[in-house]
Formats: sequence, structure tokens, C-alpha cells
Amino acid sequence: MGPILLIGEAPGSAEEKTGKVFMGRAGKLLNKLLKLLEMYHLVYITNACRCRPPKNRNLTSTELEACNYYFRKEIDIIKPKVIILLGRTAVTAIGFGADVNAGSEYFYCESWPNAYIKATWHPAYCLRRGKGATQDLYRALKWAKEMVA
Repeated sequence: MGPILLIGEAPGSAEEKTGKVFMGRAGKLLNKLLKLLEMYHLVYITNACRCRPPKNRNLTSTELEACNYYFRKEIDIIKPKVIILLGRTAVTAIGFGADVNAGSEYFYCESWPNAYIKATWHPAYCLRRGKGATQDLYRALKWAKEMVA
């Protein structure tokens, strides 16, 4: 387990087939950035929800709530120093709303007072939006690495 926890949304089709997180196109981008930053050994990657929603639609609050116990238990076990929230679903799952945006400064969460938490773009969003969003994701990962150095 690493001192940096990356939290995504829910399994995509590739993840559903393999049982592993971030295995599709978004995972390839994330892995490329982690390799570039030489930080594989520092990260543990999970999703806020364990089940793929039908037709890859946005998760409902009921679906997020169904996985909440496991998700929070995972964080308690890992005890990360830094938590990176990859996308809006991860922000919602951890208990923050629309006031936390990608690229925002790190923030405090009463549930995990010993962790720095930062929101950034989900790699799938970066694939759709291009270089600017990918650079934001890269900067967030770099920041996380610097925080645990």
C-alpha cells in the first residue's frame, strides 16, 4: 500500500472484464503519467463504486451509498498521506459537493485529518478534453508525490 490513494469513479468495461481498476484507455493514460513521474510504488488505486453502472451512466447517490462502507473502510486501512480524487464522482463519494473543483488547492476532511486531499480531472475526461486537462492531472499527481517525499 502506498501513501498516495487515487480514487476513481466506477469500473468501466475493461475493468469489469479484468476485475482490476483503470485498465481501459483512461487507465493507460493514468499509468503513463505515473510512469513518467516514477511513482507507481507510492500509489494505491481504487474506485468509489465497485459496480459498473448500466450503459456507463453517472452513478446515483443510492449506488454510491451502497459502496460507501467498503470505500471508507479501505481508506481507514490504507491510511494515505495524500488522497487524489479523480473526477466529480470521487469528490461526491468522499462527501464534498460542487464547491470542490478540479485543480483546487488541497483541502481538509474531518474524517481523515492526517491526509491532504486534492481533486483533479478523471483520466477519461482528460482523454476527451485534451492537453490542458491532462496537464492539470499531471500537476496533481506531481504535487502528491512531492507531498510524500
